[in-house]
Amino acid sequence: MELYVNHQTYSKDSSLNDLTLESLSPKFLTGAIELRDKIFKDMTREEKLSLTASLDKETYRSYYEESGIQSMQYWVLVDKKDKVIGLTGIYVEEGEISSCSLGWFCLDMHYRGRGIGEALLEFSIAHAKLLSMKFLTLYTEDSKMYRPAIALYKKYGFFEYEPISKEFENSLHFKLKLSKNRTKRV
Repeated sequence: MELYVNHQTYSKDSSLNDLTLESLSPKFLTGAIELRDKIFKDMTREEKLSLTASLDKETYRSYYEESGIQSMQYWVLVDKKDKVIGLTGIYVEEGEISSCSLGWFCLDMHYRGRGIGEALLEFSIAHAKLLSMKFLTLYTEDSKMYRPAIALYKKYGFFEYEPISKEFENSLHFKLKLSKNRTKRV
């Protein structure tokens, strides 16, 4: 089976047979937070609130104002028992007209190495293109734990760049030029 979202195919890997990509909803919020917290450490208060805030912009208006985020949307990859095994999101910062950012891109350790992360990244890139942005950016930590993800980003054409201001000391910043063509691996 292939991973279909909005009539787009993102993988032909048979290990996706029992997986479904869903918009983050209250039903999957706890599972998404647990997965994120297992993968990412040392988060700021703003970062910890992001998933919850993405579900209710009105209630979390001050979050959006303080963080400078204009919009954000997250998706979860769930197995047939509704366990969250993957997470991805796209957010746009206030005043930004040419780029959006990849947020909380992660996959449960037990599902890695089967092309599922690639399918999730392809979906994320395709969604960024739907926003008519020129670039998809991301930041990650320069550590051994994140090297497989960094290799995946590079495989898809992300290149490292130096941002105007670096929020975190040990962070790496990557950017992908979005083309209208189908996502191509490098």
